[in-house]
Amino acid sequence: MTSYSKRHKAIDVNEATTIHVFPVLTAVNLVCHECFRTKATESLLRMIDAFLDTFSQNLTLSTAYKKSNGSLRLLQYLAAREVKTMDPYLRRWEVNSVTGEMGARGDLQGLQWVIQEYLPGEFLTEVVAQAFANGHVNIVTFLWKEHRDIVYWGGIELVGAIRNHHDNLIAWLREKVELRFEYAQHVVKHAAAHGNVDVVRWLYEEFSVGIADALSSAASYCQWEVMRWLILILLFIRQIFFI
Repeated sequence: MTSYSKRHKAIDVNEATTIHVFPVLTAVNLVCHECFRTKATESLLRMIDAFLDTFSQNLTLSTAYKKSNGSLRLLQYLAAREVKTMDPYLRRWEVNSVTGEMGARGDLQGLQWVIQEYLPGEFLTEVVAQAFANGHVNIVTFLWKEHRDIVYWGGIELVGAIRNHHDNLIAWLREKVELRFEYAQHVVKHAAAHGNVDVVRWLYEEFSVGIADALSSAASYCQWEVMRWLILILLFIRQIFFI
């Protein structure tokens, strides 16, 4: 079998397989079960698996995760065969890429494996933003409670939640995370463009963000309610200035 899809059928086994057992292809277990009278040793399993494995050296974690529709078993298979001399910067890039995909999918099991087993303690830059953008509360709350120190919390992740109207996560972030001032001006433009008056008002009142860019964004996307509120603020400021 030469195509990836055909080879992948041999990999697709029960996702519940423990990560502490050296993973082999399903075909290997099948051959040993059907062809040997006694239970095959681990060394024999590995030998047959190495003969049949024609893909692990050519697949990265992030590529494998995407092509397999999020198979944790495939990631464990690749990780068990990963070369020890792999460039640490490449490994970090792969980890951030695959955890970003997991955050987008809401794949808590896969994320737990990466954080707790594959590369513990690695700082993650993508997963929170992807979880917010795709509305996965389970990912956000898990990271906040269990691994708050290894992920990025800056408030910029508000943009994804605003864009996709995940109001529950917007409220959660406003309560839990201190928005960095330098991001407030960036966020308000997106809030205005997507018609979120509450966030625009909050950013103006808490951070005194400039409203010219927000007004321009609101006008570009025909967000009349936001425009009306911003114009009222401008008129109020002008009235005070000329008193």
